[in-house]
Amino acid sequence: MYVRSPSRRRASTAFHKAHYGARAIAGVGLIIQEATAIEPDGCLTNKDLGIWTDAQGHSMSQMVADLHVLEAQVGIQLGHGGRKSIDAKDPIALVQLLIAQITKSLEK
Repeated sequence: MYVRSPSRRRASTAFHKAHYGARAIAGVGLIIQEATAIEPDGCLTNKDLGIWTDAQGHSMSQMVADLHVLEAQVGIQLGHGGRKSIDAKDPIALVQLLIAQITKSLEK
């Protein structure tokens, strides 16, 4: 298993694809994208990767597909800083957002 913290950008980049791809080629069986924020207000730092926009999700989805071709399994640790986040607002919004996202994904 290999776990790596996010970079400065909020969306995965070519760096992430190369970095995780190298681990998959080396035979790592499980790669976990650590502490991926689910909304901008939930970021603990300015370096957290995010997955709250379609562009971020698409970028990460492409990376995961590439890693699957290399026979690696991929997981994601969803994160929300709650009251400790940079721009903390309403922690209840996290639950509402998660419910909305799960419902949206089930409708597809």
